[in-house]
Amino acid sequence: MSTSTKEIMDCIGQAGSWLPLVTVRQAFTHRDALAPVLLEAITRRGTAKDGRDIVNQRHATFGVFFLAQVRDPRLFDSLVQLFETLNPEVEDEWTLSGRLFFFGHRLLAGVCPNDPQRVIDLALNPALKIETRATAVSAIGLMGAYGVIARAEAVRLLRDTFKPIKGKRQP
Repeated sequence: MSTSTKEIMDCIGQAGSWLPLVTVRQAFTHRDALAPVLLEAITRRGTAKDGRDIVNQRHATFGVFFLAQVRDPRLFDSLVQLFETLNPEVEDEWTLSGRLFFFGHRLLAGVCPNDPQRVIDLALNPALKIETRATAVSAIGLMGAYGVIARAEAVRLLRDTFKPIKGKRQP
């Protein structure tokens, strides 16, 4: 990790309720160096039994939204892992769980810019939690709304999910 990358990560890790704008701007400048470090923090948060590591919690929260904003497709697997492991009722300092489930469909649509099939597979995967699959269904619609895929294609894909999802009849 370069000195500037370390300084940025230290600043994010030490930020309480306020993250300096200078740090965010530096993160964009060092995006390529920061991405692997942020992905690692997100993965650690997804595999942690609890969110007591405050510094990692801050890194993971920043990482999810930063990497989604730059449309980094490497975030996809870690994002799904977070959907599967975080409890939306348990909050932390930066309210990662609540934000994750509130913005989840936007995050998914952003990190799958040209791959709607990846989101369809997620929506139809019976091994995943209902909340994860529901988030994926919403992401399909957003991909059409954002112009990532044609609106007609989004409608067709959503219609294709109707019968398989209806057949599951889960509470």
